[in-house]
Amino acid sequence: MNMKTKGQKPYENNTKFNAGEGAINKARLQTNLDTDFLKLIAIVSMLIDHIGSVFFPEVRVLRWIGRLAFPIFCYCMTVGLLYTHDIKKYLFRLGIFALISQPCYIFAFHPYDFWSQFTNWNIFFTLFLSLLAMYGWKERKWWLFALTFFVISWWNFDYSSNGIFLMLVFYLCRNN
Repeated sequence: MNMKTKGQKPYENNTKFNAGEGAINKARLQTNLDTDFLKLIAIVSMLIDHIGSVFFPEVRVLRWIGRLAFPIFCYCMTVGLLYTHDIKKYLFRLGIFALISQPCYIFAFHPYDFWSQFTNWNIFFTLFLSLLAMYGWKERKWWLFALTFFVISWWNFDYSSNGIFLMLVFYLCRNN
């Protein structure tokens, strides 16, 4: 049973991994932050951005509010990378959502020429490749990090390599 001992901080409740605990905790964030509230802020921010983009393109403040979403999602995905038990399932779910949302993205933002804009990849592809790159960084699979960085920089992805940079900063500063 995982019981918190006296004087133990909320994030140190990791008795399940007694052997080698230092190595496991080293990769994790030193925080008790619940990312659900951050995800809610990011979703509301993204919704405001999309409403502004589609229905009120002249109202710039709606787009500015929407700019909060991407860095928050990158932070939450970095936390997810550190705490997931199965990165392959995490990436699979994100990839499926990216594929399903691509036609909706094209119809909403580029309805005038669906097929020529189909490779204008939506944000979930950026997040997918950024998470894959960070997995490569975390596991020291430098070829994977370099390959995903090249792909995301070369083709037309929302935010380009900024997702990788943000997640890398969040990952490297996770204990500060």
